[in-house]
Amino acid sequence: MLHDSRPRHRRYWPIASMVLALLLTMVAALPTAQADRESREARQARKAEAAHLRATGKTLKDAADLNVSLGQAYMARGQLDLAMEKLQKALAFYPKSSDANTVIAVLYEQIGNAPKALEHYTRAQKLAPESGNANNNLGRYLCSHGDYPAADKLFAQALLDPFYKNPETALVNRGSCAFKSGDHALAASSLRAALQHTPNDPTALLQMAQLSFTDNDLLRARAFLERYLAASPAAADTLMLGYQIEQKVGDRLAMQTYRQRILKEFPDSAQASAMAEEPKAP
Repeated sequence: MLHDSRPRHRRYWPIASMVLALLLTMVAALPTAQADRESREARQARKAEAAHLRATGKTLKDAADLNVSLGQAYMARGQLDLAMEKLQKALAFYPKSSDANTVIAVLYEQIGNAPKALEHYTRAQKLAPESGNANNNLGRYLCSHGDYPAADKLFAQALLDPFYKNPETALVNRGSCAFKSGDHALAASSLRAALQHTPNDPTALLQMAQLSFTDNDLLRARAFLERYLAASPAAADTLMLGYQIEQKVGDRLAMQTYRQRILKEFPDSAQASAMAEEPKAP
């Protein structure tokens, strides 16, 4: 009788492979199972909180508003992880909160997550399409990413809101965006309108100084910069703007004053290095 001389243990390899595959599947499923369990626990916690809110006469929107306020407070302290936790909680309570979407968009923008920032700015605007605040925020974000036409439409929409508490903010943003896009006429009219609301708005004053300087309207540039410096702390770049204005005007004494301030107040700045290389005005 013939016998099979091959080792009998080979017939067990398929079984071993099946066991190994099963173990690998179980291990791979562990993170998913853990995530599902944590998700269930989070849902149960939210349900318990919702029940507590109903018992105390509060709404889900009230809970969202509270968490938005907490998130803003944590952001102000630089505790961004805790801020994110509160803002995500706010959206879990009330996803239609325009405020929650706006604030979390600001946080995403701050940490460099552009897609999520745009998603939430856009959602906030869609939830409150007539809101001056929501339109201005999305407009500012789009302008910072170079979408000037879309941004200007949103600024214009923001200014139609009769309940918008800070229309000068949208006016300054519209003017700054128009300046970037090369529309100097719209920039000037928007910034002037902002200054009618808030005569000492530092951003509007500085933008008007820069715009006037670019347009070679030197005396107007000087006047706006002097108003800015009277209302706001100086910086090396603003003092350099003053120096450049006076250089074009030809006022050597004023040039020297700006030069000395840059060297004294901002000795480590790039502007100070540039001043040190220039010959002293006689």
